[in-house]
This record gives sequence, C-alpha cells and structure tokens, in this order.
Amino acid sequence: MSQDRGEVPSDGERLSDRGKPPEDDTARNTKPAQVAASYDMFGNPLMPAAPDRVPGGDRGNLSDQGSSDRGNILPTDANTAPQTVPIVYTEKKPISNSVKIAGLVASIFAVGTLVFVLLANPFKSSDNKAGTANSGFRLPDLPRQTMSPHDIFKTCGPSIVTLQIQTRAYQISIPKYDLVSLTDPDSPLLVALDDDDKPHLYQQGKAVSAAGGIIITSHGKLPVIVKLSGTTPIIYLVDSKGNNRGEVHGSFEKFATISTGSGFFVRPDVVVTNYHVVSNHDLGVAGYTGGTAQITDDPAKYELTRKPIAFDKEHDLALVYVPGTKAKTLPMRTDFGSLTVGEPVYALGSPKGVTGSMSEGLISSDKLRGKDPRDPDMPKLYLQHSAKIDHGNSGGPLVNNKGEVIGVNTAGVGNGTVNLAVVSKFIEDLLNQSEVQSTIESLQKSNQTDLKGG
Repeated sequence: MSQDRGEVPSDGERLSDRGKPPEDDTARNTKPAQVAASYDMFGNPLMPAAPDRVPGGDRGNLSDQGSSDRGNILPTDANTAPQTVPIVYTEKKPISNSVKIAGLVASIFAVGTLVFVLLANPFKSSDNKAGTANSGFRLPDLPRQTMSPHDIFKTCGPSIVTLQIQTRAYQISIPKYDLVSLTDPDSPLLVALDDDDKPHLYQQGKAVSAAGGIIITSHGKLPVIVKLSGTTPIIYLVDSKGNNRGEVHGSFEKFATISTGSGFFVRPDVVVTNYHVVSNHDLGVAGYTGGTAQITDDPAKYELTRKPIAFDKEHDLALVYVPGTKAKTLPMRTDFGSLTVGEPVYALGSPKGVTGSMSEGLISSDKLRGKDPRDPDMPKLYLQHSAKIDHGNSGGPLVNNKGEVIGVNTAGVGNGTVNLAVVSKFIEDLLNQSEVQSTIESLQKSNQTDLKGG
C-alpha cells in the first residue's frame, strides 16, 4: 500500500511518497517532461502534444543503438529492464466568468424559445371548423406591411366619398346695388332661419344682432350696418366716423349653394370631412341642409342628414351621418409624434369633383403647430406634405404606405407646392366625446335621416 501522496514533486525530485520500487527493478525516471497542454472553450484539457524528446533519449527510435540510450523503448539487450514512460502533470484551466455567463444566457434563451413554441403551437391549423375552439395561444398580429400605391388605392378606395353639400339661406338685397358682407366680400349678407323659422343675421359663423356690410356703387364702396326689424332688413348708411347718414329697407332673396368636398368613413355610417366643406364663412353650419355622399366606384348616392353630427371649427373637422351604408372604415394612426420628414404619403379624394383620385408625395414638415407656435406643449396641428391636392380634395385622407390615415387634407398653397393636413389625432378626440357618441348611437337606433326629427 502506498503512503500519503503529498505534494506533486518538482522537476528532479523522486516520488518518495509512492514507495520504493522492487529491488530487481531499475530506478524510475522521475523527471516529468514539460509538455504544453491545450484546452477547449470550457477549460477542459485536450490531448497533450507529444514532446520532441524525452529525458534519456529518442522515444521514437525503436532500434538498438546501445544501452546508454535510456529513451529506447525496445532495447536489444534482454537483461536490461524496460524503461518507464515519464509521468506528465497537467493543470486544468479554470472557466472564466464571461464564458459561464454566456453559457447561462444561451441555456435560458433555448428554454424560453422551446416554451414559447410549445405554447404558441404555430403548426396547429387556424382554420378551425365551426364550433371548434382553438385552445392554442394565438400569435399576435404582425405590424401592417408596406403596400404599393396600387394596393393602397384598392384598399382605401371603398372608404372614400365625394360629398355634395347643400347650403340654403336668404341673402339681403337692395335695389340697383350689390350688398356684400364686410367680412367676406365675395358673399352677400346672409340670414338663416332657426327651428322656429325666425330669421337671424349671421356673420363669421355666429348669429348677430347687427352685421357689417358694403354697398358697391359705380362711385365706390359705402359702409353700412344691417339690422332686422321683424322680417324686414334695414340698412343704415354710415360715414367714416360711424355717424348715421340715412337708412334703406332691403328684402330677402333665396340663397343656395352646392359645394364639393371629400371625406372618408371612420364608422360604417359616419364620414369625417373638413369643417369648411360643410359650412359657409358667415353662416357657419346654420345654412347646412345635408347633401349626398358617393362612395368611390359606387354609382349610388346616399343622402346625408340635415345637420352634421358634430364639428371642431378650430381643427377644421366635421362629422356627417350617412344612413343606410355599411362602408369599410379606414384605420387611423394617431401617434403623430413618430412621423418623420421624408416618409411617403398619399392624398386621396375628389379634386375638381373627379372621384377616385390619388396623388403621391412626402412629408415635408411635421412642426406646424396650432395657435401659438412658441408653446412647446401645443400638439402638432398640421402636417406639410408634397402630395398634390386641389379644390375638392378638402376632407380627404392623407395615408401612409401602410394604408393608415395620418391626417385630413385641408388646404393647398402655391400650385400644390405647400399642402397641409390636420393630424388624425383630432379626429379621435372628436369621436371620443361623449355627446358625439350619444348622437351617433341615437341615429343608428332610429335610422332617421333628419336630425330635426322631420
């Protein structure tokens, strides 16, 4: 039995802890060969490289070259005892912390992937028969992929409408001369009837007791103030200081217009458009009496209700109800903060009344804000883009290359070089108002075509 092995001997020392060899044996070669060891990535030793020479002679020489060569493995002298192979000591290289961490992360990832695959069950068919529930975990829908312009038009087209908006009111007139509004020289002074058929003067979208006007003569323009006395309009002539210089009685004449605009469905029977499409500069929506909506590639014309559902004058938005339709709605992207300059966009609508039109462009600027551009907390109001729009495009959608509405086209300046769209966030804000939701629900239940009840 061997004694305590003790410490590993250094070069040149004998292995005294292994006991003495038999007397008839020759002394062991106790000097180990210095052999370089190789390690794998986890620190485990590989097969050590064989030394070129070992102490005492050439290990590779199998011929008899004399007894003095202790390295001979097969000596020719039978009386000579065989020489032992030298003992080689190797030291295991410790595994580094980085290798341990990498192995742990790889193991966790592999286990997590396996669990996800088992839960997701991607090989299970999603075409279940009626009445059979899919108990497997459903993978979330992938983000909408980008589409070609042709696919965008085909996808969005069934949700785009051409609007014909009717405005009816009364204009005030006097003999021989033209009387126009002080705030809108291209329009006469207008009067609208309320629900009780009482006439009211309107200016800048509000009912007023007195309105400013201008009489146009061959000698110039005369400022006037107009008031109603019952159902009779009275025109007061004033000088530059506002002093009364006389009065003239006027009369009412019927006033009617039909304007063209665009819109798109945000509910199966609710269309969003611009406020200025459904309103008159002086009358506002007081003269709005409905109109028609024609869906792209659909020859039918649907009647609108005689009043808009709701409007947001500040952001130039309005909602109108189109009973009897179950149109496709467009998805909206309201996180306008992620929109970037250079992103491709498409403007859809009815320029000059031509239905089913689309133009392509890029976002030119995303920093056009509301009333106070210096207010950093003011949300973005407009997107500037280069997709050409014209009269009739107002109210149509501006979509990205995924077919999502990012804005409502509202104005174009300079032959289509500067085009503006109200960001779609304000559509969502308008739709989420409790009174708007109540009005829509009431209309859907009654399916009425007249918000006055007539």
